[in-house]
Amino acid sequence: METQEQENDVKVLTVDELRSYEGLENLTEEEAVGIIKSLYKLAVIGIDIMKNKK
Repeated sequence: METQEQENDVKVLTVDELRSYEGLENLTEEEAVGIIKSLYKLAVIGIDIMKNKK
């Protein structure tokens, strides 16, 4: 359940790590992947917003 780290120090959220949060223990693989994909999309939107503010 450890967070994997890439060379650029970006933390990768794993299905097991997501399931470690209270209330999310019983997520199916499909549900967990859907949540992770949605979080990624939100992060990309946030980055775009920050780039546009500069």
